[in-house]
Amino acid sequence: MSGEIRFGFVGTGGVATLHAEAMRRLDNARLVGAWSPTPEHVATFANAHAIKPYRSLDELLDDDGLEAGKHVLVEKPLASSLEQIGKLKAAAGGRFCMPSHNYVYDPRLREAKQRLEASDFGRLASVWMIYNQKHWRDWGSPDVLIRELMIHHAYVAIYFAGQPRAVSCTASNVFFSNTTFPDQAMAVVEHDGGVISNLWGSFGVDDFTSSPWTVFYKILGLDGGFQMSWNDSQFGSAKFPGWDKAAYRDSFYYVQEYFVNECLGKVRAPLSTMDDAAAALRLTEAMLESVKRGAKGALG
Repeated sequence: MSGEIRFGFVGTGGVATLHAEAMRRLDNARLVGAWSPTPEHVATFANAHAIKPYRSLDELLDDDGLEAGKHVLVEKPLASSLEQIGKLKAAAGGRFCMPSHNYVYDPRLREAKQRLEASDFGRLASVWMIYNQKHWRDWGSPDVLIRELMIHHAYVAIYFAGQPRAVSCTASNVFFSNTTFPDQAMAVVEHDGGVISNLWGSFGVDDFTSSPWTVFYKILGLDGGFQMSWNDSQFGSAKFPGWDKAAYRDSFYYVQEYFVNECLGKVRAPLSTMDDAAAALRLTEAMLESVKRGAKGALG
């Protein structure tokens, strides 16, 4: 695909701002419009980024959406049910409908995956993803921790270790005002070949130690390994949690760059597929069920 690729956003929240900033770094892509269910939000966003404010979702889609043959980059969580993911996959046909799981598009993680596949680390033993970033005390809702945060962990586990077979998950409340809403959770995921993914997420605490586990990845094989931390490059003050971490802000650029240049430009498969989205949804649902039942959930 040659020439400039024009984008329209559905949604103008905080993450949309990071997507817009990232898109400005691409030479061959441009944001041209956006829609939000809150008119004042889309007006403010459109003014800030000098784009067209669409008056309705239909108006934006009439400028041609997926069913009109357009490619789509979809934020996570992709859908709330496997049926909805199936409908998206069917609607895409031969076009790209790519889950925007921005975490795995970081070049360092992609290199780690390549080294793993080349057996540089030897046989894979374990995958670790740890997340500690305090959000807001009144931000809690029953499943926000697992559905909104741990979906990232699920994708990372699948990306490095393959399909999950079973999961045990426990969760607790230490920070949210409503003490019935979990704000930290630990999931232990079993994969083929004895591989275990250890997935920790917390919206309740920051890590102020000398070697902080803000967002931390570790891949361990029998003959080597890899680690990466979001704390390796930081700048400025954080308007929202993570916004002062270069790895987080850059992740929006990396996912867009791959979508535009690799998927659309070179017709290469995404690193996060619709099938991955379905597997990640099954895994997060199994986490929730494990928390509820206090037992291991088989994914089969």
